[in-house]
Amino acid sequence: SREMQSAAELGKHIRRAELGQNGAFSLRDVYRPQWAGLNTSELANSAIRVLIDCDWVRNLTPELDRHAGRPSTRFVINPRLRR
Repeated sequence: SREMQSAAELGKHIRRAELGQNGAFSLRDVYRPQWAGLNTSELANSAIRVLIDCDWVRNLTPELDRHAGRPSTRFVINPRLRR
């Protein structure tokens, strides 16, 4: 399925350490580089959901900054994948 293809593509970028500093990233960090199958927020979000289910990434608590506007959801990469 397209969702699984997007998740596989995101997995490749995670394995290559092309995403996020210190293992954390946002949804925008995924779709902004315009990688194949991850070039919209919807595709990126569906790929992240699949990788959450597979324990590759997990949600971080939204950062609350009263001066920054809307809180941003961040994700963290499972450290076992970086070894």
